[in-house]
Amino acid sequence: MLHVPAIIVYKMNAITTWIGKMLINIKWVSLVNILLKRGVYPEFLGPNATAENILDAVQQLTIPANRDKMTKDLQSADNMWRREDGGASKLIAQGILQAI
Repeated sequence: MLHVPAIIVYKMNAITTWIGKMLINIKWVSLVNILLKRGVYPEFLGPNATAENILDAVQQLTIPANRDKMTKDLQSADNMWRREDGGASKLIAQGILQAI
């Protein structure tokens, strides 16, 4: 919402990761990625939340063109945040419920 480049990291133990994959079938966990239906923020979940993956993503964000692209992608979501029918989290919940 603030056009700030970011990396999403959720470190979980193997059992929690397995249970999550069995119960929830979604591509992304960040609100921005879910709303835009694409991976604007890199996401590293469970076993993918390694120091190597995170460091690589941080290094990618040090490249101005990559940061600028992410910021522009985030700006494309501005009209999604401001609606009379509810905030971003309500829209996300409705989208997830429709997908079930």
